[in-house]
Amino acid sequence: MFFYFDFYRAIHLRNIRLVDCDSLSDEGFIEAIKKLPQLEELDISYNFYLSKDSFETVGYCCPLLKSLKYGWIIHTREESIRRGEVIFAIANTMPGLRNLKISGDVLSSDGIIAILNGCRLLESLDLRGSCGLFLNKDLWNRCHEEIKDFRLPLQLESYYSG
Repeated sequence: MFFYFDFYRAIHLRNIRLVDCDSLSDEGFIEAIKKLPQLEELDISYNFYLSKDSFETVGYCCPLLKSLKYGWIIHTREESIRRGEVIFAIANTMPGLRNLKISGDVLSSDGIIAILNGCRLLESLDLRGSCGLFLNKDLWNRCHEEIKDFRLPLQLESYYSG
């Protein structure tokens, strides 16, 4: 109840950082985020129970959102599939994003293409916390052409620039 009360009273809040909140549920987060139309920056990293529905709600209810940071640690195939859906939810509902930081160990080329196609205003894409990622040369070139500040994990950056 305290969590809901704080968000209910903070309608003009522009920046939220909710990192590693074990008790954060989809239902509570969705209910609260609907009351924050002025939100511009959101960090919801390592909140394991948030689904694509939460991210879609952010996209629909926070049209001013410019910066999103999130990440996870994948333990099962089901979690991997669920997190892949999140990438597409962001791409489909957050066209105004300027900064996106994604941490985790599952990110496909299709997901990156969806982000590039859906988030046309993106200036910064930070994937340094991701692994298991491979970009073909065309996609790597597209990222560098369209994104001012494109960051890959260190081992990939040296692979592509070498």
